[in-house]
Amino acid sequence: SLAYGNGILYALRGGGAQDFWRYVPTLDIWEVLDSTPSPVRGGGSLTFNTNDAKVYAFQGGGSNAFWRYDPTTNTWDTSLSSLPGVLTAKSGASLAFSSSNNNIYALIGGNAQDFLQYQPSSNSWLIFDPTNIPVNVGPGGSLTFDNLNGFFYALVGGGAADLYEYSVSSDSWNAQADFPLSYPRPITIEILDSIDNSLRLLEGLTDPASYSFAFTYDGTIELDGHIPQDGSGYVSG
Repeated sequence: SLAYGNGILYALRGGGAQDFWRYVPTLDIWEVLDSTPSPVRGGGSLTFNTNDAKVYAFQGGGSNAFWRYDPTTNTWDTSLSSLPGVLTAKSGASLAFSSSNNNIYALIGGNAQDFLQYQPSSNSWLIFDPTNIPVNVGPGGSLTFDNLNGFFYALVGGGAADLYEYSVSSDSWNAQADFPLSYPRPITIEILDSIDNSLRLLEGLTDPASYSFAFTYDGTIELDGHIPQDGSGYVSG
């Protein structure tokens, strides 16, 4: 997981490790920071609070742990309120900070629809209960906040293409255009004569829905070709 704040990129290694780093873009260097309090697993997530200039994190891996990192002292604080009730952060969990109200919002992953708000000022998850996201969030789920328009955007993961928008002001979710799981591939068709001399190259993009490419040729040479399985996008015939 990554989080950016005050010109620094913060990173959790995950995979059961406790490694925590920062990357300084202006110097193009990585620096080792204080290790996380416990191993970070699937669902481990970071966000940067621009109001207090601290990093907040889920441990993930089915834990309810929620931590805060202070860049000025290079230390972790484990005294924050953990996720409420029986809720835990699993694969697909994600955190994002809202600059519109200085609160942190969270998806907990694990094929759950739970969407929560954490208020740093009161160290509480329970002051306001936002509307849950309409569909389950699985591995690959992700949440981010658009500072310009005040909306959150969420990918639900789990192999789904769903993208949702959440309005803080109206506490509502709206489905947006699906993430493009299929995509056009570049393709080149080479037209040869009977002794394999190249006569013409036709270039284009395949249809994302079918990976097919329709073309017309006004010559008299018989054509025969297919899209190769290696994905190179080169056909001769």
